[in-house]
Amino acid sequence: MSNLFVNNRIQKKLKIVVIAPLLIVILILLSCNKTEETNTNFEIFGEDALLKNIKLNIIKNSEDGVEKKQTFVFNGKQFSVKEENETAYFYRIYLSYKDSLVSVLEYENILRGDKNQINQIYLFKEKDGVSFKFIGSKEFLPDIDNRSAERFITLEEYFQKKNINTIEEKSKARELFFDFYE
Repeated sequence: MSNLFVNNRIQKKLKIVVIAPLLIVILILLSCNKTEETNTNFEIFGEDALLKNIKLNIIKNSEDGVEKKQTFVFNGKQFSVKEENETAYFYRIYLSYKDSLVSVLEYENILRGDKNQINQIYLFKEKDGVSFKFIGSKEFLPDIDNRSAERFITLEEYFQKKNINTIEEKSKARELFFDFYE
């Protein structure tokens, strides 16, 4: 009987020695961020009257030199575009309003994997034009009213500002603002 008692004690210790590390590994794996959790969708907010006249294209540049173009909003219809924390390191966002006013937002993806990362664009009409604000982190949401806004300008003003003069350069810029990318 004492032999049986010793065997049961050994089996219980063996279970603890084997099961405890397995549980620790499982907990570590569950606590790690998954790609799906760190990739956040882009979001846009604004009055329907503004949104139905907006085209918004996102150009993602990865560290390995690959460029990916996607349409996020096309005349009010929104498409899902995810932030790609693991590969994209630089974004250019081309916005156009009624195919006449434009703006470009460029930013480096410095918040890779940050749990506070968001990608929100707020459109609003001002007395003499259309503007937007971009919020990249939840930390900035409470202070959104004090953040500076980017104003849309005419396409011709954009060409002058960026020193775009040739027909080819203008055509390429128009594509980035007005074309649809899947």
